[in-house]
Amino acid sequence: PFWIGYQQKIRLNLLHKGCDHLHLRAECHCVIISVKICIKKRLHPETELLLMEAARSQHAREVILPALERGETVLCDRYYDSTTAYQGGARHIDGKFIAGLNAFAAGFRKPDLTFLLDLPVESGFARAGKRSSTAGEYDRFEAENRAFHERVRQAFLAIAAAEPERFRVISAEGTQEEVFSSIRECLNELFD
Repeated sequence: PFWIGYQQKIRLNLLHKGCDHLHLRAECHCVIISVKICIKKRLHPETELLLMEAARSQHAREVILPALERGETVLCDRYYDSTTAYQGGARHIDGKFIAGLNAFAAGFRKPDLTFLLDLPVESGFARAGKRSSTAGEYDRFEAENRAFHERVRQAFLAIAAAEPERFRVISAEGTQEEVFSSIRECLNELFD
């Protein structure tokens, strides 16, 4: 998949920069079996939110917080801000309520740095349709209409605008190597 390549490249780049301890792991949506149901079955937005936060809480306490306590660098995709964008921006659940749940579920630790790979909705649908791993089939979130995805995108951009010190917004319209080159530039600024 497109993003897995970025994770591997970021990991190698950070290791090269001297981060001896790097914990690479996507947020585990299978920590709690109920979350698997959430991905496959249509749920009420509130139920979806609580299941995502429950999985985050378990993952944070079991993996992320202990790694941070050991001084490791943690790289995690689709974490804290995804809930705000998907369940808040697109599903219209109150943002302040989500912010409180996010903080509690993440053990009151906010990410230090977030890369937002921005891609127009139409381009995202075109890429998803070409993925060999899914043979053009969409998961439950990908199957949502374009208006939903535009709300998600706008929510991510609003979060990034509200927290410019934490976010690096990178256009994802180029090739994988072009996009990673932009990520590498950001990492070089941070670690050089």
